[in-house]
Amino acid sequence: MVKESIILVALTIFSIQDIKRKRIHSLSVFTFLFIGILFLFFSEETGLLNPLGGVCLGLVMFGISWITGEALGYGDGWIFLTTGIYLGAQKNFQLFVTSTFIACAFSIIQMIFGRKGAKDEIPFVPFIWMAYMIHIGGSCYERIV
Repeated sequence: MVKESIILVALTIFSIQDIKRKRIHSLSVFTFLFIGILFLFFSEETGLLNPLGGVCLGLVMFGISWITGEALGYGDGWIFLTTGIYLGAQKNFQLFVTSTFIACAFSIIQMIFGRKGAKDEIPFVPFIWMAYMIHIGGSCYERIV
């Protein structure tokens, strides 16, 4: 439960920064990245392969940011690199897919009602936060059943 709380606090802080400033402070990302690395070494979970796989998604997103001229921001890559340390490869990819789906649905609804155009930018981190809340809800449900 500690790991989930750390991720939730981090994503909440990152979401607020993304909404207010349209950027993520590197100090806050590096703080949670450092905590994640410490958590890896001091937790009872063994193996570095799964967290390293989770980090790969962030690295791929850095490449996409570079190729597209930051159509997808570097901050999003840092977020998924950080969550990858905590969640591992599979759960981090699920978080990415879910957050992308939510962001697409939101964007379509905004375009239908004429509030946003196809070229308008939206902060992506709040959708990562929403996807993580769904992830936590699903985990709680699995524990109960």
